[in-house]
Amino acid sequence: MLRDAIYNSLLRSKRRQFHADIAATLENQFRAVLENQPEILAHHHTEAGNNELAAGCWCKAGQRALTRSANVEAISHFRKALEVMSSLYDTPERRNEEIRIQLALGIPLIAVHGYAAEETRNAFDRARTLCLKLDDAAEYFQALYGLWGHSWMGGKNDRALALANEFLSRSQQRSDVNLAMMAHRIMGSTLLTIGDFQRSAQHFEKTIALSRSKGQQPLHGLYMVEPQVASLLLASWDLWFLGYPDQSLAHVSEALSLAHDLAQPYSIAFAHYMTSVVHILRGEPEHALASAEQSLQLSREQRFSLYVLLSNISRGRALGDVGRLREARTEIERALGEARQTGVGFMLPMMTSWLAGVHAKAGENETALSLVEQVLTDISDVTGRAWESELHRQRGEILLSHDSSKVSEAESCFKQAIKMARRQSAKSLELRVAISLARLWQTQGRVDEARDLIVPIFAWFTEGADTQDLKHARDVQIALIDSDLHCLN
Repeated sequence: MLRDAIYNSLLRSKRRQFHADIAATLENQFRAVLENQPEILAHHHTEAGNNELAAGCWCKAGQRALTRSANVEAISHFRKALEVMSSLYDTPERRNEEIRIQLALGIPLIAVHGYAAEETRNAFDRARTLCLKLDDAAEYFQALYGLWGHSWMGGKNDRALALANEFLSRSQQRSDVNLAMMAHRIMGSTLLTIGDFQRSAQHFEKTIALSRSKGQQPLHGLYMVEPQVASLLLASWDLWFLGYPDQSLAHVSEALSLAHDLAQPYSIAFAHYMTSVVHILRGEPEHALASAEQSLQLSREQRFSLYVLLSNISRGRALGDVGRLREARTEIERALGEARQTGVGFMLPMMTSWLAGVHAKAGENETALSLVEQVLTDISDVTGRAWESELHRQRGEILLSHDSSKVSEAESCFKQAIKMARRQSAKSLELRVAISLARLWQTQGRVDEARDLIVPIFAWFTEGADTQDLKHARDVQIALIDSDLHCLN
């Protein structure tokens, strides 16, 4: 208290001089301290009014915090850098420096608050605005990526597609492998959530092929996740949709190994989350639960808000699949409420469908049906159609459970679902619908129609024999054979 009282009694000019002297002493005699704690020098330059030097030191402190995954600390340092820069004259050099700091700030903002947060968007939007004032700013692509991520994770696929097209178009004007990798990663991600699984997978494979070429520098410092890791993870979902469940699992396993090699916590949390969903899609709830909990634990430790949220949802779905319905419902409802509150719209139709599935398992068919019908009402090219076929199939199943007189309406749902799945070449979704419709037809004595439906799609699959859907399809075919034998007898 005495020290503070004496300090505050000094004239402002005197205080500034003391801080300037301390900064000079630190620079001349304590270089090791400055390497480990650049924020100390930043503080003294700030108090001395040396704002240009202070901005550089705060930026260095932020970058050092990023290398330690100290994201909250990094955000604080970068914001202080921007604060002291605001008093500097508007010159091209100052604009360049602010672009660099805004983009650097965007990375920990993604980690702590997520792509969908307004403050994340603001950082990248400001960087993009400044880039447009300069000729051919290379950093424009990083700003564009951040804005794309905000739209994509916010479930605004129309805007995300426009930004993905811009990134791809601009990258094609440059002979830069890194930009090409990112362009295909971004386009693949957008097409996945839209529901164009074949084109999405093709873009991801281009990124993966380019990434495997020798001598590529790491890019996760600029784009949050290494493009090869992200493409392997997201392509795993494409592969499942397209009917390759074993390749899907192999992709997430490879991505998880790469993420560990990079020792980047954000990529590791991302990989565990995506792995949990692949296990859910394959019908392996125990493995899904383990992966979701690994992502959740790491995300809580590192304060990765996005993967805390998403992993809670996949964990809830896995809990429902192992019969812990009350926990599942509570977990998914809470996380979905947070997603809506924070603007996260990524694959929201799928995740809401998971909640409906938990309600249906608990016998709460009216609630389940209401959830599914609301999602189907809202679904569009903006929200994304990746899960639309499954929602129609799910509606049909709930209708049959809720009201046995709704057979005709349920059959119509199944036919609409199978039409959508075939349009998207989504073999896994087509198989699920074929199972549902074949079972319905069998109960109506339409055994030949059921067989003609289920046999070709089951025969199409060349892998994934131990997955839940293929086991169910096999059971349906056996049941149809039994029906034939019964008729013969």
